[in-house]
Amino acid sequence: MPPPVQVTVLESATSYDYLQKVIVMGDAHTGKTQCIQRMYENIYREDAYHPTIGVDFCLKCFKVNDKVIRMQVWDTAGDARFRSITQAYYRGTSAIVMCYSVDDLESFTNIKDVWRKNYQERFSNEYPNVYKVIFACKSDIVDERRVVTAEQGQNMAAELGYDFFEVSAKDSTGIEPAFFSMALELMKNIQAKADEEAAAAAHTSTDTNTVSESEDTAVTVFMNSSNSSE
Repeated sequence: MPPPVQVTVLESATSYDYLQKVIVMGDAHTGKTQCIQRMYENIYREDAYHPTIGVDFCLKCFKVNDKVIRMQVWDTAGDARFRSITQAYYRGTSAIVMCYSVDDLESFTNIKDVWRKNYQERFSNEYPNVYKVIFACKSDIVDERRVVTAEQGQNMAAELGYDFFEVSAKDSTGIEPAFFSMALELMKNIQAKADEEAAAAAHTSTDTNTVSESEDTAVTVFMNSSNSSE
């Protein structure tokens, strides 16, 4: 049985093994920025909504066993007028976080109708192994204002093949597990890619040796044939 994986946050790391780009997308007012700030700075401002203009980003290091991932999280604007700008930042991404708010049905339906569609049309073929997860933000809302159930969110994520977390920047619910899980999945993808490259290199080496052996055999046969003729 393999040893358990340990994931921790490094508050003051100066070096890292891997840099991973994470794009956070979703409608405006869903709480994307608040969730990032809760994870990265452990702060929450109740009445301090400031819409993201274009993009913003922050850095955080996560240690997965003995390797350190520096997660570069890009917080993209949800306003439609900025989409042509933010889409330019999708390139080279390792993970995508799609956010909706549990008190906003449109933000929920836009996960498939807008955000997934925009990414799929432009970059899914270029980056097929990107880790994808849905954050159901503002999960602390439990009264009649909530219009999207946890089950609805889970069903959508299962349909799309994404991971799913209900999160709340207000009370911190789900924030750390969601980011820790992301760090773990990113490390799995890094290792899988390294294994593929090692296998490809070994295959190339085997093919090269086979060709070399065939050429040596051909030369030997030719020399023996020449000697027989003499």
